[in-house]
Amino acid sequence: MKLAIDYAHFAVSGYRQEEIDALAPWFGHAHLRQARPGALQTKLEEGTLNFPAMSSTFRDAGFDGWLACEYVHQGYFDTVHDDVLTETVKMRDLFRAWSAA
Repeated sequence: MKLAIDYAHFAVSGYRQEEIDALAPWFGHAHLRQARPGALQTKLEEGTLNFPAMSSTFRDAGFDGWLACEYVHQGYFDTVHDDVLTETVKMRDLFRAWSAA
């Protein structure tokens, strides 16, 4: 059995990224979006998650699962304020650049 992980759900509750990284050997699927304590979803430039470090964590753990951008536009956690298309494209471009490196 593998974990489906979404760092944003931990970050909104105040967990540090390094605390979540400890679960990396068991990741099978990961959702990607920027977040910060108190905000489940933010613009890429406004959150606390370090995606280059996250990419390295995935690589070091031998992650071979699926990645999914999960920007949403709904009332849940007040996630109605960001342009989900723009944020999804920015996240896609970041991970494409890192996977090519």
